[in-house]
Amino acid sequence: MTTKNLRWIMLVLTVLLLTACVRSTATPPPEATVNSTPNTPPTVTAEPALSATETATPLPTPQADCTDGALYVDDVSIPDNTRMQPGQAFTKTWRLKNTGTCIWNVRYGLIFVGGEQMGAAITTPLSETPPGQTLDISVELKAPARDGAFTGLFELRNPKGSTISVGVVTSIWVKVVVGNGTISAPTVATTAPASAATVVPGTVCKPQQSLDYIAQILGLLNSARADAKLTPLNINGALSAAAQAHSDDMACNNFIGHNGSDGSSIHARVAAAGYAPSYSEEIIYASGTPQDAFNWWINDKTHRDAILNPNAVDVGIGYTYVPGTAYGTYYTVDFAAP
Repeated sequence: MTTKNLRWIMLVLTVLLLTACVRSTATPPPEATVNSTPNTPPTVTAEPALSATETATPLPTPQADCTDGALYVDDVSIPDNTRMQPGQAFTKTWRLKNTGTCIWNVRYGLIFVGGEQMGAAITTPLSETPPGQTLDISVELKAPARDGAFTGLFELRNPKGSTISVGVVTSIWVKVVVGNGTISAPTVATTAPASAATVVPGTVCKPQQSLDYIAQILGLLNSARADAKLTPLNINGALSAAAQAHSDDMACNNFIGHNGSDGSSIHARVAAAGYAPSYSEEIIYASGTPQDAFNWWINDKTHRDAILNPNAVDVGIGYTYVPGTAYGTYYTVDFAAP
């Protein structure tokens, strides 16, 4: 084979090899199949948003031509001056009775209005409570981190924002003593001071009441009357207003006596409160607990005779506490018959 023929054969082979490479790179391998449309994002179908009328519980229909009223029944938990550890969490529960003609519902609320808040919610809605029924109202609280005696004040309010009186007072409260805190215990007064009533200097009087103490006094009085085979006394609103006003007067003017700071008598105060008595009588006491007051009264003939007077039909009870006054706490009980 000549050199010329050999060069020719090599040229042909080179051309054949180049053609094979071009065909191999020009035809790509088949792609894997994808079950989706190229460049199209998946579609997400959102659930339609519920309207406000579908999600919110409708409020009760406003009531017309009815009246509001309430009465304290009991401290279900945390009676006044319960001792707490600093920062201790607790639940205060009051039991109130609906004495009006309106139905309580979530439009009604227990509102924090003053004193030590102790973490209380500003508004606690009421559960449905028909007239004549009782309701337990609970508030979650936390004792202050510092030692001392603390009071939180709450009001019952209707859908219009008006305060509903609870018996003869406009607020209910929680009172706790934290750590080594103390409550002042003034000396018991057994006779009225000879001096005239004097306003406590340099202070603004803010009388504090206790529905629990009033309930205790009523229970003690009627228990003594039951032992004597006498009918129980009925709490009367007008008498209660007169008795509470006199306790406030004694506390705010720092005296104890049957004549008011304006010179009024028991009979005049009862009549001014709207009760027309055929008979009226009053007993008072300063300082101490309800049991202390009752023990003094029942062991003194004049006061015992007033408690066990068979002519008495109705009663009003007042209790006031004002720190810094001569006696601290002031009790008034007004007995009467129409």
